[in-house]
Amino acid sequence: MKSQKKHRFVFKTIAASEILEGSNALEGVASTSNTLAYIANAADISLEEFQAIAEAISNQADKKTLLNIAFFNSPEAEVTEVSLLYAQKNNF
Repeated sequence: MKSQKKHRFVFKTIAASEILEGSNALEGVASTSNTLAYIANAADISLEEFQAIAEAISNQADKKTLLNIAFFNSPEAEVTEVSLLYAQKNNF
């Protein structure tokens, strides 16, 4: 008997500007129950920028999605980046 995986884990990093512009980069987030988002930049970001990114992610997610967002400094980041980790339902 074969066991089918019902979910696959997705990890992707995209520029925050893509999220703020409303691109389809967050397409898979809409069907998840739990999403981790890590915002990274070489310098601190303002609270307003953090809130704008969080709101843009939240607007793309299902209203029942548990969304956890954190910021950390990343000396390698050239722009503000957002890394997302979530389990996406497979369509079998």
